[in-house]
Amino acid sequence: MALVATTTLTLVGVISVELSTALTKEKYHQLHQNLSFIRLNVQSDINQLKSDAEILASSRLLKGLLNSEQSSNDDLLNLIQQEEWLESLRVLFNQVIQANRQYFKARYIRYYPSATGDSAREIIVVRRQNNTISVLPSADLQEKIHRPYIQNALKLKPGEVLLSRLSLNRERGKISLPHVATLRAVAPIFDGDRLHGFIVLSMNLTQLFYTATEVIESDARLFALRDDGQFYFHKNPSHSFSFEFPDSFQYTLQDEYLYAERLLNQGDKSSGIVQNSMQESQHAMVVQHLHFDSLQPERRMILALVQPYEKISEITTELNNLLIVTASLIALVTIGLGVAIMRTLNRPIRQLLTSIKNFGFSQEFTPLPVERKDEIGALSRQFQEMSQRIKEQTDLLNQEILVRRFTENQLKQQEVELKRSNEELEKFAYVASHDLQEPLRKVQAFGDRLIERSKDDLDERAQDYLGRMQQAASRMSLLISDLLSFSRVSTRGRPFKTCDLNSILKGVLSDLEVAIDQSKTQVHAEPLFQLNGDESQLRQLLQNLIGNAIKFRKPEGQHKVSIWSKLSTDKEHFELHIKDTGIGLDEKYADRIFEVFQRLHARNEYEGTGIGLAICRKIVERHKGTIKVNSQLGEGAEFIITFPNNVEQSESQ
Repeated sequence: MALVATTTLTLVGVISVELSTALTKEKYHQLHQNLSFIRLNVQSDINQLKSDAEILASSRLLKGLLNSEQSSNDDLLNLIQQEEWLESLRVLFNQVIQANRQYFKARYIRYYPSATGDSAREIIVVRRQNNTISVLPSADLQEKIHRPYIQNALKLKPGEVLLSRLSLNRERGKISLPHVATLRAVAPIFDGDRLHGFIVLSMNLTQLFYTATEVIESDARLFALRDDGQFYFHKNPSHSFSFEFPDSFQYTLQDEYLYAERLLNQGDKSSGIVQNSMQESQHAMVVQHLHFDSLQPERRMILALVQPYEKISEITTELNNLLIVTASLIALVTIGLGVAIMRTLNRPIRQLLTSIKNFGFSQEFTPLPVERKDEIGALSRQFQEMSQRIKEQTDLLNQEILVRRFTENQLKQQEVELKRSNEELEKFAYVASHDLQEPLRKVQAFGDRLIERSKDDLDERAQDYLGRMQQAASRMSLLISDLLSFSRVSTRGRPFKTCDLNSILKGVLSDLEVAIDQSKTQVHAEPLFQLNGDESQLRQLLQNLIGNAIKFRKPEGQHKVSIWSKLSTDKEHFELHIKDTGIGLDEKYADRIFEVFQRLHARNEYEGTGIGLAICRKIVERHKGTIKVNSQLGEGAEFIITFPNNVEQSESQ
């Protein structure tokens, strides 16, 4: 009996080890899936950086600029045309940086070959600094011919895009503060076979990796590394890019985690256990290599994802305990049968153990002595029923896993298709905005020149026609810009984060300061709440609503605008109220005003395109909220916006 009990315990131990190993492998597989998702996102963003640089280098604006520079006519009209092309290029750079929060600088660099020494001079620099996008003045433009990425870009062929080495951003040769991890895409501009210049688009890698960490568990840590283990990205910023400061301590993954070096050198994909050198605790680490440069296939970035190993061991602890309890019960029952009936019980017990073993490893059924009338028969029948239920539950679980995997694959395919559709829509928006805006700018520019040069030669009717043409062109330009803003609410929305409406409101009132002063409007604002949302869209929402409240005022009397918020009675929603004492509107138009191109007044009474409130409703709907208006004609209007209460905060807010 002791031998049988020992055999049973050994068998259960083997089963426990095998199941624990299988579950551990599955957990490593999940970590690899998370890291693969991050790697593909990073690769996609880098590819998008190259694609955007190439699109800018081959844009119609640059071709127009090249044609105007080649013109032999040096009169004032040609110079004005060149300046128009440059201004259009500045606007395009501004829109590209605004559309992608990871881009922080776009440059047009002109290349001048010379026998006495080549030159590469910045012509246009648009950059994002402190969340503000601005054009660098001419006095701050620099010579870049000695920069390594320009020297390397001189060898590029048409259609090729150079990716610079990953480094901290420098201004005038010095590392700028705060530190910005930078990857530059350099696309050459060719005029026929002659190199004309470069488009240089800079990406903030630190922002890219912080965005990537949003998809992993809170106790997991993401690292981006060089081949020698030094950090491109570390959650502690002081550890990142230490190789840029040779005189300071050089931080490496090998110093932080023992045994990590063998994983870094095991190929493009590896996993294993490492030990934290400070806490002396074990961690699970998965490593993948990202080959992101098509011009240099051997160039790579190493990505590592680390999670405490106890997170994995917790998965198998409960199962092991259950198996130990089961094995102990079986052993006690076996010993209690006694030596006297050993031979009688030997064969059925072997059958039972064999069945348990087979079921534990493969969930296959083998014959059991269920026909016996003694305890062995009862135990066999109980085990058969239990194993049948376990198998049924396992089959159901496997079916559910298959359904979930199928659903997950469908969602991934839909996500890829949606991303492709959004990219096509964004490209169409770029083309549409510039192809429609450019002719309007030409009409306005030449109309202005016609007024300046020939005003005295035109009769009063001709001057009136010319003025109407200019006004129509301006309205068309504003209409295109508003339509583009309307389309971007969904396609260019940023990930939600905790936003303070008080800070956003302060910025909006600062932007509307001139309009408030000119209209002599009194604005009273009470403390507002916080919510999860897109900060830039919430800012546009407040600016549109408050701007309308100021615009639609009565010609006489003191105009007032009040802004406050409150918590709903069920505490599940916040209400934002914006009320004015203006002209108001008939309640029958309360729904119509939120539709595109809906105006209640003539254009000569109040300016606008009729799209602003449609944009507001689209922004609110993206934030899972509602918007409505209460108003009486001549008695002002009150807009009520309802948002879900998705941020923990005190009721006093």
